[in-house]
Amino acid sequence: MSLKKEIAATIRIVRSVRGLAYEDLAPVTARSSISALERGKINITVDKLIELSTPLKLDPVTLL
Repeated sequence: MSLKKEIAATIRIVRSVRGLAYEDLAPVTARSSISALERGKINITVDKLIELSTPLKLDPVTLL
């Protein structure tokens, strides 16, 4: 599995387990971007990964 797909799966699982909706991550990025990211359709920047880690309550390094 590619790193992009693994990061996508991790974000999807953490968001789901924590009971977060796309809207909970909206201050960081658009809902459609989160969906595409979770499906591995778009790449994530390190800056965006760091921003997403806050609402996910997860260390950014853990996402990697």
